[in-house]
Amino acid sequence: RWSTIILSSFLMLMALRRQQALALLSARPVCLIGGAAAAAASYACYRMRRCRQLAAAAHSADSEPLTVLLNYQHEPPAGKRTGRNIGEHANIAHDLIDSHQPTRVRMRDARAISATLVHDGFELRVAPAPAVQFDNAEAVARFYERTQQLVQKATCADRVVTFDHTLRESGGASLNALDGKSAAGAVVRVHGDYTPESGPRRLRLLQESGRIDAHAPRRFAFVNVWRSIDSERPVLSNPLAVCAPRSVDLSDAWPYLMMYSDRVGENYALSNRRSGAHEWYYYPRMVADEALLFKVYDSSERGPRFVFHSAFDDPTAPADSPPRRSVEVRTIALWD
Repeated sequence: RWSTIILSSFLMLMALRRQQALALLSARPVCLIGGAAAAAASYACYRMRRCRQLAAAAHSADSEPLTVLLNYQHEPPAGKRTGRNIGEHANIAHDLIDSHQPTRVRMRDARAISATLVHDGFELRVAPAPAVQFDNAEAVARFYERTQQLVQKATCADRVVTFDHTLRESGGASLNALDGKSAAGAVVRVHGDYTPESGPRRLRLLQESGRIDAHAPRRFAFVNVWRSIDSERPVLSNPLAVCAPRSVDLSDAWPYLMMYSDRVGENYALSNRRSGAHEWYYYPRMVADEALLFKVYDSSERGPRFVFHSAFDDPTAPADSPPRRSVEVRTIALWD
């Protein structure tokens, strides 16, 4: 009798294990428990599993470095400065030049390493988020809150503030969409978002505008969060690449000016003088449940501070790949 009971229990356990295994492999999640909450939880788990499956497939398909073209900046001739004017306004500068030098580099698969924001300046996190209508202020506010929580976990900062975002779609002509609702084009130029001078200046502007309080933080860092907003397809066209800060000599970098109507923005331009030493990485086939975090300025000099980055043409992408649709969210992490 006892042997019959034990055998029956064993067969029931095997059946349950088989059902769970089928749930993992199924194109649709299988709910093992009833109820709407259980179904929602099951689907969330499925999305995360699917995300990891796509990542593993991308890595296993081809983990050898690619040879790609990146647009580095030409140094300006005497009497000129590097940069561009944003729109038509009275603050137009007539001495700006924006000339690029396409350069072949080795592009590595970042899924093959375990990069972290603290040690490498960038990292990928699984971060499911609902689809956002970016013309809905309440939906954007909720999305900002999720992003702040994500950055706070990665940085261990005392607080994080999200201050703006840019929607992008590859193939777009304009590189700037200032309303947060329309999409700008992908930036296919090697650049950093801040310089040692413009990082503190941006902090002061945020304080003066009331976006953050006037209390001087012990340390602050600008962290960008880049992710796809296409919930149906992975990123194929114009993925984003990041350069390991340890491989960049900042003596090869200089200010790139952006003349707005009300302020002068200052990015970092980079020469290709030592491009052979630059360690470029990208995460193939990113999906909407993944978020790429990278530091664009850190007031602390004890770790990575400036992550240069650029979109690029992936030679492995199919010719009929759909345009990349993405959002980059800008945050500031503060240590009091």
